[in-house]
Amino acid sequence: MTESRVCPACVTGFIHEGTPKGTVETVSKLPTYVAKPAHRKRGIVIIIPDVFGWDFVNSRLLADEYAEKSGLVVYLPDFMFGMPTAIH
Repeated sequence: MTESRVCPACVTGFIHEGTPKGTVETVSKLPTYVAKPAHRKRGIVIIIPDVFGWDFVNSRLLADEYAEKSGLVVYLPDFMFGMPTAIH
């Protein structure tokens, strides 16, 4: 395994079904997916994306679920600057 590649066995799984409900905003100069719950509590959650990146549907659906279940605003920033790890 090299720095820019991930072994296939490390990234097996499936894509969740659903449509993300959040919005994309710029937070501290980073594109960020923001999930806001219907009923807000004070506080936030920041999700650091995995090798699939911030725009992977599973990550966004997870952010939506965390927001609704916790009542907190959830931020999923693009810490990888639009370049998630290459998977080969």
